[in-house]
Amino acid sequence: SIVPPLKRLGYCVFALDYGNGAIPNVNGTGDIPTSARQLRTFVDMVLAKTGASRVSIVGHSQGGMMPRYLIKFLSSTHEVDDLVGLSPSNHGTTVAAAPLIGPVCVACTQQIAGSPFITRLKAGDETPGKTDYTVIETKNDEVVTPYQSEFLARDGNDVTNILLQDRCPSDSTEHVGIIFDSVAIQWMLNALGRAGSADPAFRPDCSGAALATFPNSSSVGGFTLRVGGLDRRAAATANRRIRFALNARTSPVRHVRVILRARRRNGPVVGRSRLISIVGGRRAVVLRLRHPLAPGRYFVTAAGRQTNNDLNGSVTSRVRLRRH
Repeated sequence: SIVPPLKRLGYCVFALDYGNGAIPNVNGTGDIPTSARQLRTFVDMVLAKTGASRVSIVGHSQGGMMPRYLIKFLSSTHEVDDLVGLSPSNHGTTVAAAPLIGPVCVACTQQIAGSPFITRLKAGDETPGKTDYTVIETKNDEVVTPYQSEFLARDGNDVTNILLQDRCPSDSTEHVGIIFDSVAIQWMLNALGRAGSADPAFRPDCSGAALATFPNSSSVGGFTLRVGGLDRRAAATANRRIRFALNARTSPVRHVRVILRARRRNGPVVGRSRLISIVGGRRAVVLRLRHPLAPGRYFVTAAGRQTNNDLNGSVTSRVRLRRH
């Protein structure tokens, strides 16, 4: 599934059960706007818990389409960084069975091509806000038909529409299996690991073997930021600044900012650096502090972008200042 590779690469992964309807203990069958409001609450919780300013969403089928309602109608145009849809029902489906199960599945009726819900969702800008949109689809999709209906119009935004068989013609995955498909997961990781939507020029390993080591040296250059050399004496902050060393395993790294927080990873900010570049692999950094630091626990986070392949990365280090 998609979760293990995300965790291996350091992503903080959350999952939501939404859309309870007439069928007990079956999710994804209830009214889709109501489900989008549940997602709205869930996103707020994730932002509060992590201290992040934006989230990336990966969704399958209805889950790849429903967040577009959140972005478009629930004032979330600035909070979703990436939306990656795996076989998303973006324009509904022509499958004949959908109307038949409508009485026990409101969401199924709403996902019929041409329904009032789909008509409203696709009207105007299909890809609003500052979100980067990636659609990953298989020509073998038997649930969302025709499969071409899943692709999104760019409408001036960053959108990449991917048909798995364009790169890997022998990929036989279908609608349900796409969330387990190693080629689809490589595309997902490519979308999440760079600024913008997935790179249309990306070439996944059709055998799937590369997923175990993704991202490899040819795709990301081993991008890592390392924090070290922090003086742990409280006296070091007497002049409201503190120095430490920052190492990048690959170079150059641009747009690096270092933030110091008190007590916890998403605690109050007590110091931050200006934007810097690391060209030679190592850089001394000075943080200007809002006030001298007392002994205690702090978290230093460095984040930047490797310019040769437009990849983002970050690292957090825990520091405890002791009185001497």
